[in-house]
Amino acid sequence: MTAAEACPKPQNINPTNHVAMIRTLQLCRTLACGVLAATLLLSGQIQAQETQPATAATPTLEELAADLADVQAYINNGARVTEAGKSKIAGPGPGHNAWQMVSTALVLFMTLP
Repeated sequence: MTAAEACPKPQNINPTNHVAMIRTLQLCRTLACGVLAATLLLSGQIQAQETQPATAATPTLEELAADLADVQAYINNGARVTEAGKSKIAGPGPGHNAWQMVSTALVLFMTLP
């Protein structure tokens, strides 16, 4: 018996072994998914707040009425009822005037031809 007969021939010497490539890709995909899942699960624990945030004070009835008056004046494009320093809305709503001008232009362009 010769040395060539005693050693078995390798089954697959082909460098493009598709089965091995598929297994490697599946392993890489599984590892990437595991790392992503671990990152997502652990990031919640890292960023968790230990103390509760301070709650905002409940507005009084007068403050709510003043805010409502400001909003109504904004929507109606009218004068403010409250003092200017206490209002959260600086002036009349610029969107109303712009929308009225755009609507007028659209109506005029529809009626011209």
